[in-house]
Amino acid sequence: MAEDWMFAQPTLQGSVLAVDLYLNTGQHARLDVIPWLDLVSGSPDQFPEIIITAEGTGEDFHGKSAHHRWLARPPRRHCEWSKVELNEVLVSQINQKLSQSISTCFESEPAA
Repeated sequence: MAEDWMFAQPTLQGSVLAVDLYLNTGQHARLDVIPWLDLVSGSPDQFPEIIITAEGTGEDFHGKSAHHRWLARPPRRHCEWSKVELNEVLVSQINQKLSQSISTCFESEPAA
């Protein structure tokens, strides 16, 4: 379970949102959100890809032992799923920041 968190600068390619997670196991992990390009359509079937890096004991998301596990929408069936549970407040904050990120993308695009 993520006990505490802090939003961070994304470093994973394609990530628009990153969160440093402090887990109840004492582990420091990184959550990255990579949105579907079609997320802006408003379809309820669209979910971002959410990746947790280094949730296991001895893993470090900064080093060579970085290991990715998927919390939502893995790209392939054989991808490993994460066991991290997210606090409802954090999920709400992620959704809010994703909405702001998408709005900003459309505001910065020149009109056709």
